[in-house]
Amino acid sequence: MNQNRLLVIDEPIVGLDPESAITTRRIFASFAQAGGAILLCTHTLAFAEALCHRVGLLSAGVLVQEGDLAALRNAAGLPEASLEALYLHLSSAAGSRGGE
Repeated sequence: MNQNRLLVIDEPIVGLDPESAITTRRIFASFAQAGGAILLCTHTLAFAEALCHRVGLLSAGVLVQEGDLAALRNAAGLPEASLEALYLHLSSAAGSRGGE
């Protein structure tokens, strides 16, 4: 069987205990460090922040912002914000612009 180079994963840690979630994060990080890519869909923003190099933030099915954490912080004007705080800020700002 061929080695997978891309994983597409939806909500990988839902229902896992904290130890299993940490193990999952380590496995994904090792996979990426070995040259693999992961397309991850999750509502667990702390997990995404710890693992992902690039993030797309969706609100009401619309992409409101994408980029690395520094770009998202810059776009929000919040230089120290967590991904969760950035999502709340950027999705709220997109809603006030009518989803543009």
